[in-house]
Amino acid sequence: MNDVNPSENITADELKAYNSFGLDLIRSIQPRTSDVLPRTLWHYTSGDTFIRIIESGALWSTQIACLNDHTEFGYAINLLRSAIRDLRTRLSDNEAIRLCELLDERLGTADTHSTGYFVACMSAEDDDLSQWRAYGGGEGGFAIGLDPAPLFKASAEGQGFLVQVLYDLSHQNSLIARIAEATVRFYCEGLRRRPGVDREKWLTCFLTTWEVVVSPFAVMLKHPKFSGEKEWRFVRTLQAEDVNNLQFLQRRTLMSRHLPLRFPSEREPGLLPITHVKVGPCRYKQISRISAGDLLLKKGYDVDGILFEESEAPFQIT
Repeated sequence: MNDVNPSENITADELKAYNSFGLDLIRSIQPRTSDVLPRTLWHYTSGDTFIRIIESGALWSTQIACLNDHTEFGYAINLLRSAIRDLRTRLSDNEAIRLCELLDERLGTADTHSTGYFVACMSAEDDDLSQWRAYGGGEGGFAIGLDPAPLFKASAEGQGFLVQVLYDLSHQNSLIARIAEATVRFYCEGLRRRPGVDREKWLTCFLTTWEVVVSPFAVMLKHPKFSGEKEWRFVRTLQAEDVNNLQFLQRRTLMSRHLPLRFPSEREPGLLPITHVKVGPCRYKQISRISAGDLLLKKGYDVDGILFEESEAPFQIT
């Protein structure tokens, strides 16, 4: 990687180094073996979406800007912006300082609306009142209990990545600091290998490539106040072949984008790996439980192998 390259284009060796950094960082967050996974991952959802999931045989992931808390991506960006500012105070190299100043400015106007990251959210927490309130539609929601093994397998096969959300601020800051330092290092190394290159062209080319490497980490971090959710996420980057599969929902304040994800059960190929179905707080839990069982039976699930339960959470809309 010491060859002089007067072009602003990223070399194969540079791309390999960038991707290696990103993969190492992801591996530090991803579960390395299935032994560390929760026994069940719970996907809390409204009754309408529960029916849609079972009918389609797919778990719907949501574009990051369309999540209930649309500020999530911005949380990670603000952490990175702070790390860049802190790094700036410890630098003496003019090129590195200039880069930090440019990044600080750009991060202040970052656009997350078109980011191609889709997230399927789950929780290790069973029958959690805050989850029912936030994701179960208030009353009449369901929690789908999933065997995490097929999700782990899909992650290992490169179909996306399964991660446990990071809430610990010190861990978050450590990870973000590594990204900030690597950003400056890779940029400056590339610039030194390109004497006479147009700096603006190199900056544009570098950041366009580097953003693909590091932006997935933004969906792995949440504010510590959300730690009670014990959230796990399956994250997929939108691929060209995914576009025809996109689904859209008109909500009260926006039209949201969704990508159905399939995690075939080893026991029942073609179906989701459902092990539990929990009826959320509502007036007629027993009726909803029986209806849910009939719905799964209709779609070919072995309902004798699925545990149907009713929430004990004391919550009801009056």
